[in-house]
Amino acid sequence: SAPEQERLQKAALDRYLNIVFGKNVRPSEKIDLFWVKEAGLRAGRLAEGLKWIPQATNIYHRLLRVLPLPTQERVTLETRLTKLQNDYR
Repeated sequence: SAPEQERLQKAALDRYLNIVFGKNVRPSEKIDLFWVKEAGLRAGRLAEGLKWIPQATNIYHRLLRVLPLPTQERVTLETRLTKLQNDYR
């Protein structure tokens, strides 16, 4: 059902955001940038699908801040941000 599907998407988004924002990292651990990137891209797509544009924007900004992305990936994320901002004004 649609409500169940949305509930599952929100639960997945919460788990991804724990990784993106380091909420699952113990004081003695470091964040794993590979998984931050994977979780961030998935969280961004989920947030977009739920029409949570401010949250998607925050996720993509976080990825741009914390990840050492190759130029092409950086440009792709920046382009996605611009499109989100233009499409949802």
